[in-house]
Amino acid sequence: MLSIVESGSDAQAVRIADMELRLQGVQRATGYLDTESARRVAAGQKLLREKARLEERFAVLEPALADDKALLAGATKTVDELLTAADRSGKLSERRVADITADELKIAAEQVHMAADRLAQMQLRVKLEFTLLQGLQARASGDAADIKAVNAEQVKIAVLVSAQRTAVDKLAAALVETRHQLSDCGNEFSRAVEQFRVVQVGVLRRWLVDGPPAGEAPSLTIMDVQEAGFLPRLRRPDPASTVLGSMGEGIDANAAPMESRSMSKFHDDGEVDSTQSSPDVIQLSKRAKWYLAMLSRLTSFVGESMDEAFAWSSEAEAWRNGLSSAGRVLAEQRGVLATLQMEQEIVTTTVALIANQEGTAGEQVRSVSADVDRQTKRLETISAELKKQSGQ
Repeated sequence: MLSIVESGSDAQAVRIADMELRLQGVQRATGYLDTESARRVAAGQKLLREKARLEERFAVLEPALADDKALLAGATKTVDELLTAADRSGKLSERRVADITADELKIAAEQVHMAADRLAQMQLRVKLEFTLLQGLQARASGDAADIKAVNAEQVKIAVLVSAQRTAVDKLAAALVETRHQLSDCGNEFSRAVEQFRVVQVGVLRRWLVDGPPAGEAPSLTIMDVQEAGFLPRLRRPDPASTVLGSMGEGIDANAAPMESRSMSKFHDDGEVDSTQSSPDVIQLSKRAKWYLAMLSRLTSFVGESMDEAFAWSSEAEAWRNGLSSAGRVLAEQRGVLATLQMEQEIVTTTVALIANQEGTAGEQVRSVSADVDRQTKRLETISAELKKQSGQ
């Protein structure tokens, strides 16, 4: 019985140690969440402020790209005049320069159209992200209160588990004391039995040499000194065999930064040869190049703005994902605490029941110890008598 109670006590000690480890894990997780929550609030405020700066750019770019015909009118007129002048001159080199310039204008016009479309998409994406970001600010600020509540619950359960640790340590100490008591009296009894057996040798030798003693020959076997009902030492059970054993989103991200297509395929052969071209063609060609350069600058600025807007929207999306992840972790910690609350209640009841069993086992051990003490004293008395008979 003592072994069964010891096994149950050890199993509860293991469960309490596991609960202590999980409580430490909750404490570490909530500490990290608390720090991240403060950073997330600051990051959200920063994103809200940066959105205003993006809107300033959009306010300038949107009307600038709204009338693409007006943007391309000057360049188109110049290129048309260049083509007319080249046709009128009849020179192959001037015609070639005019054709190349016309192709460059087509590419520039396509880039302006794409810039306008992507600007509209990015504006919508930023607006959607801003709506989500602004709406979740209150949730991000409320995380601090939720984390504080989980911390308070963790401290409360930690106090209860600590009380169970104290109770199971006290139970283990009592069982150790009981085990010592049983072992001590068992060892003393074993010593008395061994002494009795040794003394019998001398008595038997004397009887064999001198003959039986006068009167009725006494029967002095070990069976004669065992009282009825005295049980042999119990074998320690396997702990596993006992009932108290161990427990076992948004717009497609393709609206990304725009990469201006290079017009580098037009090499030096697209330049006007001033020694062989007419002054009109030279002047129109330079004017067309100027228009194309201005259009390139405009689309490059739009591309840079798209880069910043895309980076902002990606950061806002990451912010939302971080908030969702923190919410999941916090919910997991609540689940861990709820499980620990239930487990510690079961452990409380189990430890109390095992403590009662320890009391019962202690009473039986004391009763058996007293009985063994009587057996030991009787053996010592018989051994002393045998010594007298053996002449020692």
